[in-house]
Amino acid sequence: MPIQFLRRATLFLLAYLNSYSAYGPTTTSRRVWLSQIALTTGGLAYPATLTLGNAEPASAAWIGGPPMIVSWPDAKYLVPIYELDGALVALALQLDASRGTEGLRVSSRLVENFFKGGLLSKKNIFQGLCAIYASEITFDDPDRRRVQDFRKNILDDCDQVVRSLSAMKKPLQNLVEGSAVEATPEVMGYLADARSGLNSFLKKVPPKDLERIVAWEKAVGAADVDKNRRIDDNEMQSLTEEDAILYKDVGELLGY
Repeated sequence: MPIQFLRRATLFLLAYLNSYSAYGPTTTSRRVWLSQIALTTGGLAYPATLTLGNAEPASAAWIGGPPMIVSWPDAKYLVPIYELDGALVALALQLDASRGTEGLRVSSRLVENFFKGGLLSKKNIFQGLCAIYASEITFDDPDRRRVQDFRKNILDDCDQVVRSLSAMKKPLQNLVEGSAVEATPEVMGYLADARSGLNSFLKKVPPKDLERIVAWEKAVGAADVDKNRRIDDNEMQSLTEEDAILYKDVGELLGY
């Protein structure tokens, strides 16, 4: 297995494990934390900045509102998170009563696969990307607590997705083993909670960033002539330079 892929996986896991403790009492401790992540992963993480010095008094324009954000993370971190929304839609279709026993079997495999793989599991990659995305937001806000709460809310949204899918595993497996023909309200409730958590995350993202990803996915889908979910050199020529760069960035990030 390429060492670069292991480094990326380590980045995702370390970023998540350190995400809640990253909000230390000073900006210096945060820079130290991100530097440690960068050293561990070959420099893939870069510190977001939090401007606190010489702040002007709060004004009515931002009191009680969202934190003042200078810039959002690169789209490459958002693409895999957004794509989980499509996976949850597919899971919902499989859990529809019309799919019967086969739909439950497929659903159980989909959920199990999300957690398989240890360090390289989709679950770890998802949570790691959420942590990186939250840490890469650049703020210019004198209200430190509001910044901390905003980042924590992003991580809480992602944790809700993982907790809900984890809670779904056993009852879904029981349905499959019992040859059930329809999902129970319990299982559907966990699915609703997972989708709610991801929707809450996506609502915090600038609409223009989501529109960019939707347009990019359509372009990549159109370029993928042989429908193998990989863009070769010939297919790459049909993408714009911007779309091709994003495709390569996402591929490098995820190791494909």
